[in-house]
Amino acid sequence: MTVLATAGHVDHGKSTLVNFLTGQETDRLDEEKKRGLTINLGFTYFEYQNEFVSIVDVPGHKDYFKNTVAGFSNVDAVLFCIDAVQGWSQQSEEHFQALINLDIKNIFFVFTKIDKMENRNHIDKLKTKISNYTTFNFEILEYSSIKSDRNEVQIKIINYLKNIIKPSYPPCLWVDRTFNIDGVGKVVTGTASKIFNLENIFVDCDQTKLDIREVQNVSNKIKSISSSSRLAISFKKNNESLPERGSLLTNQLNQRYRYVFIEENDASDEITTKGTIRIYMGTGNCIVKNIQYLNIEQKKVLLIEFNNYQVLIPNQTILLHNLSTNEFYGGKIIEASNNYFHIKKLVNDSKNENFLSIDDLHIFYEKENPLNIKHFVEIHNKLIPKKKFENISIDILNNLEKVNSIGVYEYLFKVHFVETEFVEDLCKAIADIKLSNNQIFLDKNSKVNETLYLKINSLLSQDLNVNKVDLSNFNKKDIKTLFMNEYLYRIDSNLLISREHKNKLLQVIEELPNQFSVSDFKNLTNLSRKYSIPYLEFLDKLNITSKIDSDGTRKKLKK
Repeated sequence: MTVLATAGHVDHGKSTLVNFLTGQETDRLDEEKKRGLTINLGFTYFEYQNEFVSIVDVPGHKDYFKNTVAGFSNVDAVLFCIDAVQGWSQQSEEHFQALINLDIKNIFFVFTKIDKMENRNHIDKLKTKISNYTTFNFEILEYSSIKSDRNEVQIKIINYLKNIIKPSYPPCLWVDRTFNIDGVGKVVTGTASKIFNLENIFVDCDQTKLDIREVQNVSNKIKSISSSSRLAISFKKNNESLPERGSLLTNQLNQRYRYVFIEENDASDEITTKGTIRIYMGTGNCIVKNIQYLNIEQKKVLLIEFNNYQVLIPNQTILLHNLSTNEFYGGKIIEASNNYFHIKKLVNDSKNENFLSIDDLHIFYEKENPLNIKHFVEIHNKLIPKKKFENISIDILNNLEKVNSIGVYEYLFKVHFVETEFVEDLCKAIADIKLSNNQIFLDKNSKVNETLYLKINSLLSQDLNVNKVDLSNFNKKDIKTLFMNEYLYRIDSNLLISREHKNKLLQVIEELPNQFSVSDFKNLTNLSRKYSIPYLEFLDKLNITSKIDSDGTRKKLKK
């Protein structure tokens, strides 16, 4: 099966074309018949030589634009109608902008009402307009609902569909209609992507699978699909909750998010961030609370904050519409978050022109989407880069007292942006520690290798100007035990100290006044800035000192 949507300005012949192809009316509401225009989505299909083509007929009027975009969800291609007499009009442009920003590349343009036209240059005008969009796979057809032959038009559409660029949608179905049938119960419909698994369906954020009564396409009850498909799904009575219009059906457990990161499509220009902006995701939409650009790897990535938490799926294509300027913007979801501390850090780093990479957006990755990182640790059915995991491990071991004073869950959430559901499995993956009652405990069975410690301590030197020591030359487990028992501390990637060095730092702080400058610290220790700043930041983490101004002035904290 192939799924098409219509598009085009109001009264440019979309529903008439659908009726011509299928012999069915899609405008079924009394209001639609009375006003002679499409308001809600209409659904039908035609069959040609055992090929089924489903059609989602969308409204053309600007007042029903939300319904229009909902009809584009997961479709393979679009029948774009243009009145040959009126030509390209306001909603023609808006629908076209929506399509290119949703990254829909297959557009079959249909010039309607050609029996009423006189000027014949409409095709050249269209070709000129779309000449800048080199990735389009398009066809242009002239047709008249009065004079054209139905079979000929169907054949041209079928032949076009044989060569379309197959879209790559995430496994999902966005619900576009719900209704009840006597003796059956609730039924929902939507367009499913070709990799949607009908045996394993979750709705929105529910943690249990839906119990399905049956699934039908346009012709049969089915158990699986291998292409984009129009589906009707009915449910058994034992389900605790059922989908509504705008619900997201997926094959995975989902959650709601407050923040989302969007990477722009190639066709997109920067959208004006001031004004009222609506975001469209599948068949759902909402008004955006805040929106701003972040500079990440010399790219512009949009950070969006919602008023209310929204269900999202990775790699979902979205559409943004600035209602104030009538601009459109499209992109794909690359990450989502509920962690305000993570968002705040990213925004500040971007403002301060610190280099940000795409990896900075991610704490965990989906198994199917590890990007270009080679080494991962699996945590709670997701992946965390091994380097990031090791940094978290070292930080916990270096700062056990601080971690436990704040609480493990709170510390990991605020400092490393780890969500609550990952903490237990993360701690289990760190050797020789145990998590209990929001506290970290060292494994009693881990014995410190005193000989190794004395050797490393001697290599570091006796004063605070420590040498660089490569710990990879020693037994990995013994090194971990030294960190866990606070014999060794990692100050930064290049600076390692022992507990003797830590005690010397504490002695220095005792000799300093209650409030002191970086220069005071340097004068007393005879250390360069290379050591002074990391040492002071280390003492801040231990809650020994606290930075009180931008010059680095510290105050001693009471114990």
